[in-house]
Amino acid sequence: MPGETHPCVLVIFGASGDLTSRKIIPALYDLSVGGDLPAGLSVLGVSRTVMTDDGWRDRLGPWVKDHARRYDPVAWEAFARRIHYFAGSASEPATYQKLGERIAELTDQHGSRGNILFYLAVAPSLYVPIIECLDQSGLVPEGRRWCSLDRDAMPWQRIVVEKPFGHDVASAQELNRTLGRVFEEDAIYRIDHYLGKEIVQSLLVFRFANTIFEPLWNHRYIDHVQITAAETVGVGSRAAYFNEVGSIRDMIQSHLLQVMALVAMEPPTSFRNHHIRQEKAKIIDAIEPLPLDRLEDFAALGQYGGDEHEPAYNLLDGVPEATTTETFAAISLSFDNWRWAGTPFLLRTGKRMAAKRTEIVVQFKRPPAGLFAHLD
Repeated sequence: MPGETHPCVLVIFGASGDLTSRKIIPALYDLSVGGDLPAGLSVLGVSRTVMTDDGWRDRLGPWVKDHARRYDPVAWEAFARRIHYFAGSASEPATYQKLGERIAELTDQHGSRGNILFYLAVAPSLYVPIIECLDQSGLVPEGRRWCSLDRDAMPWQRIVVEKPFGHDVASAQELNRTLGRVFEEDAIYRIDHYLGKEIVQSLLVFRFANTIFEPLWNHRYIDHVQITAAETVGVGSRAAYFNEVGSIRDMIQSHLLQVMALVAMEPPTSFRNHHIRQEKAKIIDAIEPLPLDRLEDFAALGQYGGDEHEPAYNLLDGVPEATTTETFAAISLSFDNWRWAGTPFLLRTGKRMAAKRTEIVVQFKRPPAGLFAHLD
């Protein structure tokens, strides 16, 4: 049923990582405070660091206090009782027998009916090994739900995969094949958490429910579009992960490309997800390939240097000193279609920038007569 929630054990691989501490747990806490989590949901964090349940809860407390929307010590203490920890290497098959036993214990303790949601909050290089370990462990019983007379009464196993989905076409295809061998397609959630931002979710309403702007939303009236995601902070504890991906894969090919698609796409047939996805795919397919012999005319890359607050990127722990991974990237893209022909879309992102800025700037063309030029 639409809107129905089910209890489950939420298994987070990468429990000690930045994404878990800064985003996932505070968001779950906020949902708990708002009464939007099922009573039988529990969280099991998995990471190599040896910790107790209480030890992980103590680590998470300050993050929730800083990043949750409405922190309350009593509410946090109540939610924290749902949080548990398991120490083990997620890429080692030997880990999964004891992990399965721990999941079974939490299923009985919290009444989660055997439902399991796996969340991969780890480096992309660990996606395939973890999925293969899940397959070998028997934690995902293939086909049993389809064979049941009452499929909805059977326990489910689902998986959440964060961007980036591979580092090139071949690795993305391999990831999809690996997922498909273990999970049903409707149990796979490929997500980009950036799309959860309120302003991003409002883009389609702004465009297609607004008869003032939509007739002007094309190359005849718009000179260019700038999409910026600049941060004043460095990579922090994500250095080892970030060095695998860089700003282009971390931000542009995922977050900013998705936002650009919402700005540039044609109206979908309906507001259903598959119709929106079709239009996003069509506009991305219309991007003109950059000329490889003139990339410097369309793109700029860089790394941040050091100061008294933080060392240079290439001097961080876990980063090779000779790394060429970019912490700043700017790319100019254009479309080969009727709506946007000749209109550049400028995407840029960077760490340790002078100011924090997340914005979309739509620059309209100047009118034919500059009546007010003398006021500049």
